[in-house]
Amino acid sequence: MARIANQLPNYKWMKLSYSYLDQRDFMGLSDSALATFIKLYLIACKADSEGLVADTFKPLNISDIAWIFRRSEKEINLSLDELIKSGLLCEDEDGYSIKNFLQEQGPGDNEQREKWRINQSNSREKKNGKEPKEINVELDNENDELFLKIYKKVTDLDNMVGKDEDKKNAKKVIEKIFGIKCNMDEEKTVEYLKPYYRKMISQSNKNGVPYSKTFLFWLDYADAGTFPGDGKPPQSEYDEDELTNQYLELQEEMKEKEERQRLVKQKIEDELLKKKEIAFEIYKSVTGIGDTILKKDCVSNDPLQSIYEIFTKHNESIDETIDALKPYYEKWINLIIYPTGKKYDPYSTRWIDYALVEEMPEQMKKIEFSRT
Repeated sequence: MARIANQLPNYKWMKLSYSYLDQRDFMGLSDSALATFIKLYLIACKADSEGLVADTFKPLNISDIAWIFRRSEKEINLSLDELIKSGLLCEDEDGYSIKNFLQEQGPGDNEQREKWRINQSNSREKKNGKEPKEINVELDNENDELFLKIYKKVTDLDNMVGKDEDKKNAKKVIEKIFGIKCNMDEEKTVEYLKPYYRKMISQSNKNGVPYSKTFLFWLDYADAGTFPGDGKPPQSEYDEDELTNQYLELQEEMKEKEERQRLVKQKIEDELLKKKEIAFEIYKSVTGIGDTILKKDCVSNDPLQSIYEIFTKHNESIDETIDALKPYYEKWINLIIYPTGKKYDPYSTRWIDYALVEEMPEQMKKIEFSRT
């Protein structure tokens, strides 16, 4: 379970006084119990809940501790019994806690501790059938990260869409459900919210327009505990006509964005095609070969791209580029392959590699070619 709002604990390290060396109860611990005590102490520091051995605000039981330590419950139980008997560890209705924690470590985060107290009180109130108190947690960037993560898991969307005020209210609802109804459990919050979201996206408004997957009003229903279509949630801030307009505006924005992306892609493709046409005209003028499919045996594997690079070096002048390339091609096709006595294939484009580095092809010489 994640710590609320991914908040760092107030205790960034653990103080362990050398006075423990003079304590018979501590020095008499078995190696297993001693290791367990140190690890439990570190967990309590991270939880910042007055020494409670907890993950955020959820007290850890024997099963939880055994899983974290990767040891059997039987081993953990023996170590815990030894620590309780030694007086170093306490056990009550809230769970396990380190004795003298505040005296040894000093005060922690008051706000964090107050949330823990309310959470523990709520647990007891629920057992007695009473209404739990609301935990008031101010939103900040760290909270946003946690609640946005929950939202993404529920909706499978990459982000939350809407007005800033609507998004802020939505995160407050998720925060409230996370803190009150789901006992600070991220996965429980996700499972609680999913049915409300699925109900909303399966419905349409009064004009027959399907609700957008990005709408946020379903969170009002989740907060009220009623499903969309079963009745208006209390004090809903959302107007159905406004939602329809937002949906249509969003669709229009998405269409405009897709059109802009298409135009950019088309422009890039047109420019690439134009470059290839220029390069092919130069190639045809140099070699006298009019085949549209070139033999790609040059190092770069794209002879037209290489020709266009040479074209840019010659002030983008077709005539200058043709005059510059002809000597390389003529030299290439007149080279003799030993010992066969044959000449190089005129359809080969390997001569372009030499033209790129401005080095004439020579007999049996292999060029070292690289493009920056």
